[in-house]
Amino acid sequence: PGGSATGNCGNAAYAKVQARFTFDQGVCSRANILSYRTSYINGGQVKTSGVDFQANLKIPDVLGGDLSTGFDGTYLLTYDESPYQIEGFDSNAAGVQHRVGTYRASIFTGYNRIRANAFVNWASGPHNLRWQIRYISSVNQIETNSINIAAAVHSTTKIPEYWQHDITYKVELPWDTTAVLSVQNVFDKDPPFAIGTQYNYDPGSANPLG
Repeated sequence: PGGSATGNCGNAAYAKVQARFTFDQGVCSRANILSYRTSYINGGQVKTSGVDFQANLKIPDVLGGDLSTGFDGTYLLTYDESPYQIEGFDSNAAGVQHRVGTYRASIFTGYNRIRANAFVNWASGPHNLRWQIRYISSVNQIETNSINIAAAVHSTTKIPEYWQHDITYKVELPWDTTAVLSVQNVFDKDPPFAIGTQYNYDPGSANPLG
């Protein structure tokens, strides 16, 4: 425990922390650690803020049908994560972590600033045709493993923005039957490369299907 061989052994302020360790022959030192007791606890406080946006427009009588279009999304302003505490001590000496615009490969989580969708829909009688666009803004990886790999191969830790286009056609048929034909990732766009991650891309944002 601590930076030296004996660290804070015997320090009354760290008595509860020391009690979590089992030492060889009961002698407190880094070299004598046999085991350590951990507990499942809640994480640190998270403060987040952002803006949700949405707009829709409908235009009747276009090519014999109704045309509608719109967009929606979120803009993440802040995502500040405080360290959790172990027996009264902060688990992270770096203090509050500002997550917006970052990616954590260890938990497959990106804090993208913008996530948005847009669509154009045309409907006439039993026919419905929809084009949808999905946008995810870029992030930068902040964990040591990804940073070290990127440095070793002279690459980047940035995960670029991602655009995906989907098209869906739906038709109402007799006998209460509906037929749907959908093509995801129309332009067969590869997901942005994410170095040092398990799948080499962010599965929470991009789509490997084409």
